[in-house]
Amino acid sequence: MHTHATYTYTDLHREFQALCADGKVQTAMDVLCEMESRGQFPCERDYICFLKACSKTRAISQAKRLQAHFANNSFKLTTLLKEFLIIALVKCGAHDDALCVFETLHRRSVHAWTAIITASVDSGNGRNAIKLYRRMQAERVECNEFMIVSLFRACSTLRNLEFGKELHAEAKRRGFLSDVFVGSTLVNMYGKCGDIQGAKDVFVKLPCRNTVSWNAMLSAYVDQGQPEKALKCHKQMKQEGLIPEEATYVIILQACAMLAEEEGMAIDGQMVKMKALMIGRGIHEELKQKGFQSHPFVSSSLINMYGKCGDIREAESVFRGLSRRDVVSWTAILAAYVVQSQGEKVLELYKEMQKDGIRPDQQTLVIALQGCCLVADKEEFSLVDGQAVKHEALKIGRNLHEEIRLRRFESNVFVASSLVMMYGKCGGIADAEHAFGRLTHVDNIAWNSMLSAYLDQGQGKKGIELFRRMLEEGACVDEVTFVCVLQACSDTGEVELCRDINFCIISVGCQLNTLFTSLTHAYGSCAQMSDARAICDTSCRPDTVLYSALIAGFCREGNSAACFEIFERMHFACIFPDQVIFLCLFSTCSHNGLVNEGLNLFNMMSANHHVQIGAKHIVSLFDLLGRAGDFKRLEGILRKLPVQTDGAVWLCLLAACRNHGNAEMGKFAFDYAVKLQPTEAGAYVLMSNICVDADMLGWAKQWDNNCRNGLGVWEEDFRLCIV
Repeated sequence: MHTHATYTYTDLHREFQALCADGKVQTAMDVLCEMESRGQFPCERDYICFLKACSKTRAISQAKRLQAHFANNSFKLTTLLKEFLIIALVKCGAHDDALCVFETLHRRSVHAWTAIITASVDSGNGRNAIKLYRRMQAERVECNEFMIVSLFRACSTLRNLEFGKELHAEAKRRGFLSDVFVGSTLVNMYGKCGDIQGAKDVFVKLPCRNTVSWNAMLSAYVDQGQPEKALKCHKQMKQEGLIPEEATYVIILQACAMLAEEEGMAIDGQMVKMKALMIGRGIHEELKQKGFQSHPFVSSSLINMYGKCGDIREAESVFRGLSRRDVVSWTAILAAYVVQSQGEKVLELYKEMQKDGIRPDQQTLVIALQGCCLVADKEEFSLVDGQAVKHEALKIGRNLHEEIRLRRFESNVFVASSLVMMYGKCGGIADAEHAFGRLTHVDNIAWNSMLSAYLDQGQGKKGIELFRRMLEEGACVDEVTFVCVLQACSDTGEVELCRDINFCIISVGCQLNTLFTSLTHAYGSCAQMSDARAICDTSCRPDTVLYSALIAGFCREGNSAACFEIFERMHFACIFPDQVIFLCLFSTCSHNGLVNEGLNLFNMMSANHHVQIGAKHIVSLFDLLGRAGDFKRLEGILRKLPVQTDGAVWLCLLAACRNHGNAEMGKFAFDYAVKLQPTEAGAYVLMSNICVDADMLGWAKQWDNNCRNGLGVWEEDFRLCIV
């Protein structure tokens, strides 16, 4: 700081104003204190000048320093000075301090109200913003366009369409709708609240539409899951001569990613969404021409789009082509590999990110935990301290948890919920309960994660206990909650709770097929097929998945007639069966000895219904013919099978040969089984038993010797079967 011993008041005052103009607020505050120490008190305009500089530079420490300075020196602040202090504190993010000053005002202008309402919206407290607006109305203060914009944002966050419409009427009355920014925010509000027609009505009436208003309309379509309309809107925007900006392309790439969620086609073993991918590539070319592809949010949206479309190579290419990779782009590529279910790659990239010195944020860690869950899905359970866990995945998950703890993210509900989910997948149920118990605020995402964790570990009873605790604590239940609890009912046979949930769903008039399917499955598992059928009958839009649950229920019951009746009903309703339905039908044919019916189904699968025949279907067919001892037809099918047919097929054939004493075909099946899976114990056990049953003890001893010579099959299995 300069020495001001020889400075006059005019010199200090001039320097103070220059420092404020340059945004050097810390030095300006020192000069201000120097002036006061000499008894040369600044005027109100100087304090306002300083507060404006604090607002512009977001200098929270200096704004609060001046506030403390006023309090310590018992300054009597004018209403105008208090209002500028409120605005500065709001701009700097000190919302609680701003509210304290606001409450000391005897008369509050629209500027003070606007500042404090905006502060509430910015801090995520939209409900408080609405309460403040009601107070303002009671004091007969009229709103301005800036306040209306903030309140529209609050409605968007709260999905409060009723209040949004009230504000719309007020904006119309005050003539604010001619302002393109007000109109654009209103379009966005209707979109967020689910009223797409309301958004369109406002949009078409805007006297002037700029890029901001077009972006709002595009976002409205994306928010309501209408990506094709968003893409058409983008085309119309360009036809009207408006030039898309970076934010426009981010929205359009989101629309492509949503479009990719439609069913894709398998190419080189991966699901590729061709329509979305072609559109996305076209947009990528546009971005290259405009030089936007290196923009952080645009590049991350590109990576996300390619990931959702199944083109992981292109996603990786965009990522590797970035000159500077930040946490946003790293998070995008991690998420792309999560979409492709490549958990190992997610964790590999996460380590690479750490080596690059990039600190993960909360979203990055959530995605890393999802990668850990994917690794757990592929790992077999092993016993650790008497508990069945996915050891390697659990070890990785605990390391991630330690990083979350170090970064103090445990209190974040999304991070904590992902932790609970991860521990559930890995078998660490005690860790899941601990992470859940540390939450100070438990929302429905956290509750549902804990429910899922119990279900992953087959602890349906604990899941039901947790659901009852949810109800006692007044927690919100949603579709996911009901699906989880119905799964618990399936596992435990809690038919009365199933009926209670059924009543709740019907009472609120819910027609979600996911819930109807879960109800049907739960009733079927509880052997209440009349209730399951009633659910299917009351559904307004029964689909393949719902019928699949109903057929599976009748299959478990052994009611083949009902299974085929439902199958016929699907045909007349033009609802197409899938692979799961055919598996259920094969199962019911197998258990009821319906060989001809099963063969007819097998023949019509691809010919009539264009359903791809998988290994499980062949296994089911072998089981059907094997149970019936129909080896002649089995031989005919065997001739058509590729050499690399799934090992489970040959094991199924081996089991049939053992049951019917067909040693010759058994040896044939065994040879193929061990070629595909040389260390599969089941093949050796079955073949040994076939040999013993056929008095072929020499062969049986040969299988035993093969085992002992290092094929990796447990000796105990053979000792039990060769007697």
